[in-house]
Amino acid sequence: MTGILRKNAGVYIIYGIVLLTMSAAMWYSAMDRLRTPIAVVNSFFMFFIAVIPALSIEATEEKHRGYPFLMTLPLKLETVVRAKMALPVMAVTVAVIFNLVFFRFFESTPSVLEDCVKIILFNASIVIMLAGAVFILMYRYNVRMLMMFFVLVGVFFNLFGLIAVRASGIGNIFEWPEMIVSGKPTWIFILMIPVSLGVYHLAFRRALRLKEERLFD
Repeated sequence: MTGILRKNAGVYIIYGIVLLTMSAAMWYSAMDRLRTPIAVVNSFFMFFIAVIPALSIEATEEKHRGYPFLMTLPLKLETVVRAKMALPVMAVTVAVIFNLVFFRFFESTPSVLEDCVKIILFNASIVIMLAGAVFILMYRYNVRMLMMFFVLVGVFFNLFGLIAVRASGIGNIFEWPEMIVSGKPTWIFILMIPVSLGVYHLAFRRALRLKEERLFD
């Protein structure tokens, strides 16, 4: 399992550096007026840090028939899929730590800072569960079409986000997470992390069955 993690980690590192740099630029652009929509928009980067490398790796595996080769090695398919699905969780963890540390450099009110923490934790839980759904779709359908779809969606949302956080009217659509987290204790959103990991494990079991069906049926 560690060999597969090392083999695929480089792709996550490359994408992570690029996307976290973009995320840092967005945080920096809002340094004079930290608002919760900035935390929401930065969650898009968190999602694509987890998903785009996984899609890229899977596309390469399909192109070069990587899974049939891996099955000739003393490896179980479960080990391969588990390693591949462990990497998005690691990527989200790094992104969460990055965001929690980075925005601490901003001047803002304690309530806004606290809400940003809650939004990041809340969105991290959602991203983990969505990543599990992506693996299910990826093992069920054509990964190249799925990858193209997510790239287009990513470009749209990030461009839209850059405009929205600076627009007086449009930016309001990114304020709905603030309504969810405002007034609620932080521990609720911390508790959501293990719950999302439980859902992710169920997604892993389903993705594994789908991959077995495609390879061996």
